[in-house]
Amino acid sequence: MSEIRTVAQIPTRLLTTKVSFFGCRVEIALREKGIPFSRDEVDLNCKPKLLLDLNPIYKKVPVVIHDGKAIAESLIILEYLEEVFPEVPLYPKEPFERANVRFWIDYMYKAFHSMHAAMMYRKGSLERIAAADHSMEGLRKIDETMTTLSADGPFFSGMEFSILDVVLAPLVTALTSIDALGGITLPGFDECPRLHKWIGFMQTHPSFLASLPSSDVVFKTLLRTLYDALGRQDKPLFRHVASSHKPLTKPAAIPVSNIVQILRR
Repeated sequence: MSEIRTVAQIPTRLLTTKVSFFGCRVEIALREKGIPFSRDEVDLNCKPKLLLDLNPIYKKVPVVIHDGKAIAESLIILEYLEEVFPEVPLYPKEPFERANVRFWIDYMYKAFHSMHAAMMYRKGSLERIAAADHSMEGLRKIDETMTTLSADGPFFSGMEFSILDVVLAPLVTALTSIDALGGITLPGFDECPRLHKWIGFMQTHPSFLASLPSSDVVFKTLLRTLYDALGRQDKPLFRHVASSHKPLTKPAAIPVSNIVQILRR
């Protein structure tokens, strides 16, 4: 069993990057729980020895150093923080409710992050359009789930901020950039009203504002990732808008030659 300590007793260090959606999750949870921490940004293009020593298997961020020990992978870190710092709970206490929360965490991980990767790395407009359509369905399901859990919110499952808000929070900043890069377009308010209300509320929430990078920073980072994934070839980036019926088949192309100019801004 993990030893429970008070917040003031143990310093905590977070290794992350300038734009890490997984790192943002951990940062939000640390702030919500009132855990003092230092934040160290690392360059994944030139990984420091510290990161390689602390996370030798995946060699990725986030990594939390707590009480002299390293914990990697955002969802594992979140559960660790909940066990060691239970004073401000983010997970429900009842086992069934806790299991249900884990189910939706797993769903969101698969439904959003895997789609984001597909939009960034799959070449060929048909694959991108299919991924966009799949993403739209995932967003609708999230809206439906939010409405079922709590029609009024304002948080994911009701009046209390929870781990579901932490896990989904990076979606708010990421969606704008993914849309601009030829990814998915958030369904309108009439189609996903609960999701829109949640996004609007999260954009005013203190831990969110303190932890998430600006949309401009996210856009440029994702743009560079996509540019690198395309091998810097003179290919267009396609912008698709997926509707509730079928995706549009006439995308507007953004020449890769223009990407360099954006990255230099």
